[in-house]
Amino acid sequence: MRLESGDDGEDASNIYAITDPATEHKGLLIDAFDVFHEICPRDLSERLEAHRETAPAGDQDAPSKHGLRKVYKSEFHSDPERYVLREGFPDFPPCPFGQSFSILGFDTAEQEYVWLVTSIIRDPRLIRVPYQGEDVISDE
Repeated sequence: MRLESGDDGEDASNIYAITDPATEHKGLLIDAFDVFHEICPRDLSERLEAHRETAPAGDQDAPSKHGLRKVYKSEFHSDPERYVLREGFPDFPPCPFGQSFSILGFDTAEQEYVWLVTSIIRDPRLIRVPYQGEDVISDE
């Protein structure tokens, strides 16, 4: 199932019910950032997409997601250097589901974490900033 929101499905997540043919174990594969097709083998990606249904997620008008301000592609286009994707930073806000975030958008002008729609995460202009410890240069 593909859940889309935003203009032209610019924010999407995918949920797959899968079975391991060797063991018959069943499970869920959750692609929260709509990037699985870019990182998995092409034949697997094509098989998953072949039977995937699409449904609107209904949060197109939501100004936030998971307590973070939601940034759409149009805002990103107006100033793409303003936003970065932080990876593994220890100061991420808490996840509302009791887990933890591994990546989050960051607005360097406002100095706050934001939710970037998935089409921004796939944009080659988005700068990825992995956490490297205490000696990392600030985004300021």
